[in-house]
Amino acid sequence: MVLDVSSRTYKRKDRWLVSDLERRLSLNLPDLILSDLKRKDLILRKNILRASNFSQSQIESSLVELEKDGKIFLTENLVTDREKWKEVLNGIIKEVEKTHQKSPFRIGLKSAELSGKLKADENLLAEAIKYLVRDGKIVQQEAYLRLSSHQPRLSQEQTSLSRKILEKFAAHPLSPPTKEEILDEDSNYEDVLMFLIQGGKLIELKDGILFRKEDFEKIKSKVVDFIKKNGQATVSQLREHLSTTRKYMVPILEKLDQLGVTEREGDKRILLNR
Repeated sequence: MVLDVSSRTYKRKDRWLVSDLERRLSLNLPDLILSDLKRKDLILRKNILRASNFSQSQIESSLVELEKDGKIFLTENLVTDREKWKEVLNGIIKEVEKTHQKSPFRIGLKSAELSGKLKADENLLAEAIKYLVRDGKIVQQEAYLRLSSHQPRLSQEQTSLSRKILEKFAAHPLSPPTKEEILDEDSNYEDVLMFLIQGGKLIELKDGILFRKEDFEKIKSKVVDFIKKNGQATVSQLREHLSTTRKYMVPILEKLDQLGVTEREGDKRILLNR
């Protein structure tokens, strides 16, 4: 009798395997589902026991019963073991909490970093994040995850540094210092810069170019107005119009392309939504 249709190989010393195969020998549908989930973090709902003799309606009925019994967790498309699900949920919250404790000035943990911290399938992590967001336990803010109760904050000393940094940008709104130049001046600025960027007070462009948000918005308006008036514009034309240099103008236009404001056609820019 075939007890496992998968091609995966196992060691005789795997104690859980003996128990698992004994469970399969009973041909009890709920136990077969649980044994499948023992092997994987999650399974597509449509793929549960796909090679078995059980009908889809029988499998679905057992899935619903197992969820009622608290043994599995179901989404519209996925199935996972309930204990594994709890482990992943708790793991995400724990990692976000650790980030808040270590770096209270940061928005939170980059969601992309989770897969390296938790040994779990990426699809399972994605589902768990959605669940925690819906449940109000965490907030997804762009690429970051934070606890709903967390608000990034600076120390008194860092607050003073942030004012100094913003003053440097205010003094040169069209040709501000680059990220590298700021950090070369004082390495203590690094955490504060991160706070200002993540908080949206500074806009980061390519090659470490930074602008205060209000300055970038003014630049965007000037670019849009110029192209509306002329139909299109080259980098040189916009550079002259804004009285800045190519060093800044190219990253500005690439950012506007990325934001869907402008679009490149050859060596010219046009407005995307004319």
